[in-house]
Amino acid sequence: MAIIVVTISLHLVPGHVHHAAHAQSLGDFLIYGNHLADPWQNWSWNTTIDFANAAPALDGSAASIAITYDQPWAGALFGTNSPMATAGYTAIAFWMYGTAPVTHIRVFAKHGSTGQDTSAIELTVPGGAWREVIVPFSQLGNPESISAIAIQEGTGAIQPTFFVDDLRLI
Repeated sequence: MAIIVVTISLHLVPGHVHHAAHAQSLGDFLIYGNHLADPWQNWSWNTTIDFANAAPALDGSAASIAITYDQPWAGALFGTNSPMATAGYTAIAFWMYGTAPVTHIRVFAKHGSTGQDTSAIELTVPGGAWREVIVPFSQLGNPESISAIAIQEGTGAIQPTFFVDDLRLI
């Protein structure tokens, strides 16, 4: 299976929350908001994850996820043994903060039925402010279900620690 990398633009309005219309109006499904929701688990590789990072945290949030890649090509991977149907959702969304620009980060999911990687998008987030990242399922090949979401280092070099909050399906 070939991986297709597509660069998307970010919704770069700090402090603005995007609420997309859902096909079946299920509402947002929160995967991380101060803690990893059950039954989601940390399946990261070569990455140090702090799920209780106090600062920076998105406004009104008690904690964010601090992600530190320990090696090139490492990844933060949040998964579940109970694949989740994507019907009624249009995208994966999260807020990201880098103290410095975070470049060439690959975001993809794992197909719920096969565990294979979806198509990936690549993004760069400017440093110094929280930025909302919205990854439409159409950019990931429209998976019918997902079993994991990955945020992977894509430069082949270790990057500075960055922070993620409010990881959800919208």
